[in-house]
Amino acid sequence: MRLLTVSKKAAYLYLPRNHADTVARSSRIGAMVLDRTPDGRVIGIEILTPTKPDDVDKVLADLRHPPLTDDERERLIALTGE
Repeated sequence: MRLLTVSKKAAYLYLPRNHADTVARSSRIGAMVLDRTPDGRVIGIEILTPTKPDDVDKVLADLRHPPLTDDERERLIALTGE
């Protein structure tokens, strides 16, 4: 299951993970920060503004995850105005 949380300055997309997963390192791709487990799996994406939903979809596709849902897309557009 995936969850998108939105604040005034950023959004965070929680990707499927195991209960015990922790973030070991982060890497930046454009206006996004990918949080990785010790074994390299991406378990979350911090989405900094402004970021276009299509850019998020490209990263999700590279990670072999489905694109943003309509609801996620609408919430991200409301945050970024993109």
